[in-house]
Amino acid sequence: VGRWDAQDQVYVVTEAEAHSWPEVYFPDYGWIPFEPTGGRPALEREAAPVTSANGGANGSQTEEEALTAFGDFNRPAIDWNWQMLFWLLPLGLLIWGGAWLAIRWRQRREDPWLALVGWGARQGRPMDDEETSLEYGRALGQHIETHVRQPSDSSRTAAREVVALSDDVTRARYGPVSARASAQEQAAARWARLRGYLRRLRLGEIEG
Repeated sequence: VGRWDAQDQVYVVTEAEAHSWPEVYFPDYGWIPFEPTGGRPALEREAAPVTSANGGANGSQTEEEALTAFGDFNRPAIDWNWQMLFWLLPLGLLIWGGAWLAIRWRQRREDPWLALVGWGARQGRPMDDEETSLEYGRALGQHIETHVRQPSDSSRTAAREVVALSDDVTRARYGPVSARASAQEQAAARWARLRGYLRRLRLGEIEG
């Protein structure tokens, strides 16, 4: 630890106290320290095997002693068994539930019209700058009916709901002030239903 300086109340440590030792890597066991310097005490490092006093001519462990001492130290700390599923299953359900609530919260807060315009842009029918909400709703509904590869009840319903949603949004923005709140709620409820129909119309089902 060096020399104690009583005047300055500190330890003075010089290069005379410096010392180093090697660590040898053994596959499947890791790095194991050795003390090769004669006259030095055996290494006592936390979480590492204690070197043998008679392990070799220079006081270091032999390879066999090191492997024997280090074997239990590298044993896996966790033994997996079926009982751990009783802990992992509730944890997984908790994570899944949190993710589901986060998705639902995000869906409730998203703007129905912006979400619909974004979906239309991904399907190859973006909204033009000069189009109104009603015009784009009719155009996007026609785009769905025209370009879906296999027309079905879902695609026809989705086209009608798109037009109806554009009408809800128009009334929520430009209708009488007293009716805007109810129109906005109707638009949100319609988008919640429409989202399911649009999800069934996968990208590969619509011709670009």
